[in-house]
Amino acid sequence: MHHAAHVTRRDLVVHGWWQLHGWRRHDLEFVEHDGHGQFEQLVGRVLELIEHEQRVVELVGLEHVLEHVVEFLEFVEQHEQRQQFEQLEQRVVHVEFVELEHGVEQQLVEQPFVELVEFVRVVVALVVQRIDSPVDIAGAGGRRRRRRTVRRVSQRDGDVLVIGAGVVGCTLAFELAAAGRRVRVFDPRPPGGGASFASAGVLAPYVEGHDSRPLRDLGRRSLSLYPAFIDRVSAASGRPVAFRAIGTAEVATNDADVARLVRSKATADVEGVAASWLEGAAAREAEPALAAHAAGVLHIPMHAAVDVPALTAAAAAAARAHGAEFVQTAVRGMAADGGAVAVATADGVVTARQVVLATGAWSAALAPAGAAPAPVTPIRGQLLHLVGAPDTLRHIVWGPDIYLVPWADGTVFVGATSEDVGFDERTTAAGVASLLARGTALVPALADATFAAARQGLRPGSPDDLPYVGPSAVVPGLVYACGHYRNGALLAPLTAALVAAVLDGDRTDQALAVLAPARAGRL
Repeated sequence: MHHAAHVTRRDLVVHGWWQLHGWRRHDLEFVEHDGHGQFEQLVGRVLELIEHEQRVVELVGLEHVLEHVVEFLEFVEQHEQRQQFEQLEQRVVHVEFVELEHGVEQQLVEQPFVELVEFVRVVVALVVQRIDSPVDIAGAGGRRRRRRTVRRVSQRDGDVLVIGAGVVGCTLAFELAAAGRRVRVFDPRPPGGGASFASAGVLAPYVEGHDSRPLRDLGRRSLSLYPAFIDRVSAASGRPVAFRAIGTAEVATNDADVARLVRSKATADVEGVAASWLEGAAAREAEPALAAHAAGVLHIPMHAAVDVPALTAAAAAAARAHGAEFVQTAVRGMAADGGAVAVATADGVVTARQVVLATGAWSAALAPAGAAPAPVTPIRGQLLHLVGAPDTLRHIVWGPDIYLVPWADGTVFVGATSEDVGFDERTTAAGVASLLARGTALVPALADATFAAARQGLRPGSPDDLPYVGPSAVVPGLVYACGHYRNGALLAPLTAALVAAVLDGDRTDQALAVLAPARAGRL
């Protein structure tokens, strides 16, 4: 198998092996009928085909890749390549494809043989015929296989396609549909079925944005939109959405915390935001349930919380009421297509004039040809749902590495972990134990609460903690709305307004310069 040593990861990435499309019929015939050649010649031929392939416009779905990896290995074995096949089989330790419905893959491969696995998948991409013209592949002994085809369909029902049905995707779908646009929303899960379900709904720009003036400004602006936005969503959907403007009490437990929160209070004063630093008896009066070691609290009345699952469901219903369609299907990839955007899904290829990418933690997997992947990283957050006596807490309480969100019915959300574990969507014993320990240390009365549930979601982290909102500089018609990290709920109304403006051709809002996807490179 030493012949494959010349096939480097760089070779494969440069030539876009995962986006091959438009290969010629005689290339397929080579694979079908010239399988008796030496393995080295096959490697060289594949690289030659990649070198000359310029129309890199569509993704081959990962489930198809997985299906044809097996077929290719059988093909190699059947065409007098048994020795090479056995060596490959012995040395590749494990290849695992995870969350195929989101176009996400994870490979656990013995490092010296990563290139071999990559190479196999290049050949598979070549064997799989052009998406809209299926071809049979002949095997040994006359056995023939036929790959599952993908239908090419037109975008007839909408002039805007939104990819992602989380709180961001659903709220902007409502905003667009309410403005008279025809909207379709694609997501493999039901609306709100991902990270939005695990959001505590904290709307606190002066907590999240301690060290980020842009995040504070954007969050404050979006928070000001919330009351009217919820009224519109509720009226259109007929569904109530809980919203509590009860403020935050950010707790200091040591001298460093005190110094930091006093500085935050000064910042709020300069920026015209009401804030109070409370110590001793004043702090106890503001939040009687705090533990004895609480040294003081920074109280900011403007902060609030929203029921994110309810908001997402109501926004989806409101969008449907205005004619939007929600399609539960996986999106495999995107590409520019003559002034429009081609979107490959599990059910077909849809071409839309305007496409909004709002897929949260999975956004990097959907990079169109010629564009860099959005630098969005999944960060798992676990959240606890406790039920206790009403009025245990008077505010949203924020302590070191913990926050507590009370609701009028006695529910308290305790969150949240921040775990860089890839696309691992599990609730763990360690996460639950850590949150319980920190929550009860800050508010001892929670130890007597009833444990109702634990939730988790993958937050879409970005390098500067700001989302990417605005038009692509590479693919005309593509608009980004991803990378919101911990502030998807907070920034949802503003994101919806900005995306609506961009799709209308208005790019004058200064927030678009701050959030421009191009700040991360070729997006």
